[in-house]
Amino acid sequence: MNELKLKRGADETSVFVAQDNEFHLKKGASDFNTWVLEGHEVKPKLGAHTYNTYLWDGKEFKPKTGANGLNTFVFNGEELKPKIGKTADTTWIFKSKEWKPLEGASGTNTWVVKGDIPVPFVALKLLGLV
Repeated sequence: MNELKLKRGADETSVFVAQDNEFHLKKGASDFNTWVLEGHEVKPKLGAHTYNTYLWDGKEFKPKTGANGLNTFVFNGEELKPKIGKTADTTWIFKSKEWKPLEGASGTNTWVVKGDIPVPFVALKLLGLV
């Protein structure tokens, strides 16, 4: 089973499971909090709109509508950060299958990937960065 969860403090209500192209909570999953990956889009299974559907073009993650520098995330090398207003606490690093801030990293805000999950998309959504 492919799971994305906190390094520490994870419980089944905060563990997301990947099945096919869907990512849902291990416990308490509904169509509203199940995210579907379709091509270059990631969106809720139910209640998807252009403003909560995110696009990945190989370099940037951004909403389908209403994108701006503050909510468009750029993946440079091993860093994921906003195009505008980037600081150490809004810059995430992907190393050894972990996403964590440059500064202020702790076990409860470091995500560990298990299995073959499209990490950048899922990490963005589950970390609440967008």
